[in-house]
Amino acid sequence: MIEKALSAKISKEIKITDFPITDISYNYNTSIMCAATYDGRLLLSALDVGDQNYSQILTPLESISKVKWLNSYEFIIVGNERFLHHFSIMNLKNVSFEIHNSSITSLEKHNDIIYTGSTDGKIIVWDISQKAISDEMIHKVRGKGQPIKDFKVKDNYLYSSTIYKGRMWVWDLRQASKPVYQTETENCQNSLVLCKENVFSINDQGILKTSLNLQFVEYFYKEPKASLFPPAKIVYSEYFDSFLWNRKDSLNIKSEHQLLSIKVPDMGGFEPIDINRVLVYTNTGLIFVNEIFENLKWAEPN
Repeated sequence: MIEKALSAKISKEIKITDFPITDISYNYNTSIMCAATYDGRLLLSALDVGDQNYSQILTPLESISKVKWLNSYEFIIVGNERFLHHFSIMNLKNVSFEIHNSSITSLEKHNDIIYTGSTDGKIIVWDISQKAISDEMIHKVRGKGQPIKDFKVKDNYLYSSTIYKGRMWVWDLRQASKPVYQTETENCQNSLVLCKENVFSINDQGILKTSLNLQFVEYFYKEPKASLFPPAKIVYSEYFDSFLWNRKDSLNIKSEHQLLSIKVPDMGGFEPIDINRVLVYTNTGLIFVNEIFENLKWAEPN
């Protein structure tokens, strides 16, 4: 019997700011990393170049929550206001669009469509080519808008989570006037990932597994004890068949048989950039490039 074991090493450390880094987006075409900071700046760096030089862009935002590349030269940012900001590094021109009523907390790109989630309880569907809102999903409980924690898109469906009683929602994007499924999970689901025909989500108790129609809910992985610092993000690596998520001071990697925890003081978040590398950023302006590699070892005989 062969059992899979994951391990990791830091291949590069980059110091680009003294302010907390709030998000990172990696451009696969140009190998340029765009890091957003808590004080509303963007820092661009060529990750595969040996030096640590970077370019800085000042933005209208006081604080940036999410950044996302659209193509080789354009990206969008959102943050502590109701606007979506569109930038081009060719001329540094910024075009702003008012799309929400309050702060924007989540951002996804799917094909040529942008999705944004806000504390106003709405997920807005934004058509890039038309530069206009094409639809919206309003999350309400007893008439009150529920702040969006996270959402993911798969085929014609959008899966979302809100704060109130850990509610999860499923929307048909072809008719998004009301959710087709919803359920309460008791604990707030901070981040979602779709894989293996299931929805996996992370909360302070562990990793929750539900069906795509939310008909069953069970724990895929349960933490030994609830964390005082709820995890912020979960992703799935198909190459390693493992989940990655972060807590306050660690990046965690869970395969079927192994759990690896990498200590990262003042960790802010992470972003996988290929099958073997993960960018980890901190609240002290540091970025680590972690290489994850797989060891095969013989299990002890019974």
